[in-house]
Amino acid sequence: MFGIFSSEGAMVDEKGLRFVLDEATRSVRACYAPGDEEENIGPESIAEALAEHGWDAAVLDQREMAQFLDACRRAEEPIQAVVGEVRDGALSLEITHDRMNALLTIEAPRGGLPVTAQQVRDMLVQRNVAFGIDDAQVEAAVAARACRDAVVARGLSPVQGRATRFESLLDALRRQPEPEAEDADDASALVDYRTLGDLLLVAPGTPLMRRVPAVQGIEGRDVLGNAIAPATLIDIPFPPGLSGSEPSADDPCLLVATVAGVPMPQAQGVNVNPLVEVDAVDLSTGNISFEGTLKVKGDIKTGMSVHVGGDVVVQGTIEAATVEAGGSVIVTGGIIGAPESTVTNPADGAAKTARITCGGSVQARFIDNAVISAGVNVAVKGEIRQSDVAAGQSIESGPPGSQQGVIAGGRCRALLLVRAGTIGSPAGVPTEVHVGVNPHAATRKAAIEQERHAVNEELGKLEKLLTFFQANPEKGEGGVADRVRNTMAAMVGKLQTLEADETALAAELSLTYSAVIHATRRFCGGTDLVVGVKRMQIIETTGVGGKAVLEEDEVVLR
Repeated sequence: MFGIFSSEGAMVDEKGLRFVLDEATRSVRACYAPGDEEENIGPESIAEALAEHGWDAAVLDQREMAQFLDACRRAEEPIQAVVGEVRDGALSLEITHDRMNALLTIEAPRGGLPVTAQQVRDMLVQRNVAFGIDDAQVEAAVAARACRDAVVARGLSPVQGRATRFESLLDALRRQPEPEAEDADDASALVDYRTLGDLLLVAPGTPLMRRVPAVQGIEGRDVLGNAIAPATLIDIPFPPGLSGSEPSADDPCLLVATVAGVPMPQAQGVNVNPLVEVDAVDLSTGNISFEGTLKVKGDIKTGMSVHVGGDVVVQGTIEAATVEAGGSVIVTGGIIGAPESTVTNPADGAAKTARITCGGSVQARFIDNAVISAGVNVAVKGEIRQSDVAAGQSIESGPPGSQQGVIAGGRCRALLLVRAGTIGSPAGVPTEVHVGVNPHAATRKAAIEQERHAVNEELGKLEKLLTFFQANPEKGEGGVADRVRNTMAAMVGKLQTLEADETALAAELSLTYSAVIHATRRFCGGTDLVVGVKRMQIIETTGVGGKAVLEEDEVVLR
């Protein structure tokens, strides 16, 4: 490790500490010759010896230098050893895997030459970095003499476009009635009793929906100069086959009514169903089935059936009849079927029960001996007795904020809320109430899957047809190929709507802990409360009302 001076080293008559650079290896040698008097070699003398070459302590290997100093204290003749090396600054350049950033690392020099800005630029050229170079960052990194992963070039991310939007104009058409004092607002209510009875009618030419065309994105560029294309967006038109509406001749992005009737909004369009008025639905009219909205001035009698695509508005009552509506069912009177005890022929049981199915909400004064399936809400001002009621969101009996309303006997199921003044019967009539699970979820999921399969099959056929037109352009002349493309765009829009519906359906699974069974007055014995899959049995009537909720995986009253 240590040796005496050679003729190639420092002069032997120079006393004290010296440093010598080996030009071939760039190593630094420390040379020491003892003087006549004992010399203490400390940091100052080391710094002075380094300064003669314009160096600092960075060129030294501290462990080797410590060993050399220890040898100097015992030396009786000149000694030398390699204690460090002189290094120029070094640089490296990393390009991220997505090619959106170039990262510069500079190692500081150790007595040698620092990295220059020109060296950095040469490295960028060698690595084909041609876009987004940050000259200011390059200069700052060089001035600092050292850096790690400094971003010296940035790519430009593509600007994503905006998908086609469909904006309903129906809210602006709705008349807002004055609130009635008896129907005071309740902050916890999910149903606004003041608006359920409104029936919006439109005339031909009424604007229904505006389509905002898709806007394609702007391409980006990576640091190598390659273009990055944004996602291609299909400009989705209004779907074909809308009933009672069409794009305006003056503005193809505006959907207007072509007939007078009731608008039925969809995700990407609006159907306008004609309004049909009858005095009653009985033997004189026969069963009714059409794609529109039905207004009945009187009653829907026992044994009759109504199937409409829009709303059903009944100013009288619905007896043990079957009503299916794509929209809502609004009944000024009640819905009443025959109790099982009055059915003499068991085969007639189904015919004696009122059966209401709708995609929207059901509103009635009372419900008795009925089977109700509503896509959204069921709102009753009076009582629900001995009925099987299912709602996609809520079931409410009694005006909001009151202790009125009764749910007694039968079964009520809703996703978010079941509310009444009294839930159960003082006589102990078995009553079941379920919340936290959408009673229509399984049916909806199956319908979504079935519709997706049908749309994909149709898309496959259209793609084959379009491929044929591309190979035989003359066959697609006269706008035939364009119509196929427009139909494909509508099908893609339908798939997007189905995906959104499926996402919303999955999100409902997380709503169990916010579901509530609320009796504002009391729960009666003989009632089963089910939140999610957890059950509580009410054995004795409670003195006060309360809310049944799910806490720590158990149903509790609070």
